[in-house]
This record gives sequence, C-alpha cells and structure tokens, in this order.
Amino acid sequence: MRAIDLGKIESRYFTEAAGIGLFADGLLHYGKRTGKSLPRLLYSVARLYFSARAKRIKLTLDDKIVFERAMMCTVANGPRMALGVPVAPDALLMDGHFDVVVIGDLSRMELIRYFMAVMNQTHNDLPKVTTTKARRVKIECGTRMRVHCDDQIVGTTPATITTEPGALRVVVAAA
Repeated sequence: MRAIDLGKIESRYFTEAAGIGLFADGLLHYGKRTGKSLPRLLYSVARLYFSARAKRIKLTLDDKIVFERAMMCTVANGPRMALGVPVAPDALLMDGHFDVVVIGDLSRMELIRYFMAVMNQTHNDLPKVTTTKARRVKIECGTRMRVHCDDQIVGTTPATITTEPGALRVVVAAA
C-alpha cells in the first residue's frame, strides 16, 4: 500500500494536472465541442494554432507572487497529463508539491517547436519555460480564462489549487 498526493481545485480532486491556457482553451474546449473524428480534431488544432495568444497572469506560488505572459500554466501533480503528454517529467506523486510549468509568450513557429520539445521531454531546457515547486497555487488573470482539472473544464480564473499529500492509498504490486 502506498499513499500518493492528490491535487484539489475547489471541491474537485485530481491526479494529473490542472491549469489554464493551451490545453484548456484548445483541446478540451474546442475538442469537446467538435467530437472525436480526425477532421474535427484537426480543425480544433488549427483553430487553437491560429487563435493562441499569451495572457498576462499573476501566480501566487505558496507566498511568492510572480507575473508572467504565458500561453499555458500547468499545475502538475504527476509527470504526465492528457494522453500521456510528459508536461512535467520531474513531478512526483509522493513529494507533497506540484511542479508548476509555465510556457511563456511563444510565436506560432515557436509553438510547434515547443510542442515537439514537450513530447521529447526537453522543454525544461528552453528559454520560455519555467518550472517551480509549490504546495499552493493561485492563478489570476485580467480576463477570465478557462481552468481545467485533469480532462474537464471546471470553471474560470481566478483559481486556487492545493496539494493534498498522501490523500489516496493505492495498492502497488511487488517488483
């Protein structure tokens, strides 16, 4: 038996990640509205690509306040999200902290390069990506942004996300 951490946003718990930006605005928002067919998915990706814009956000990371221009902010409980995308490869499910990954203000050409870097787990070395550890994260934005929790849109900013260390007990097979 092992105890793993869960994230919590309002009254909802999550195992993977919560956040704002590309994932919430694009794949979850457009994708849910267009269905699961390949042409609709391609339409969603194209719409996201041409409409994506960085927003000025205010992050409160525990007691530290940070202002960023960001395309995406992911509060990761574990290393992967969505369909196994390794957005926070160093995140651990049992350390009591989130890995807060901020992808900064990208041009359209950079967006493609950064997506490929995320998939190859080399994005933490890129200049417009920052990763910080925190137990409590508050995300604010001058305009309301969609907030996701795992694979669901759960509201809009402002959002406060907390870690619940050891909140879930799981059975682990012997090695």
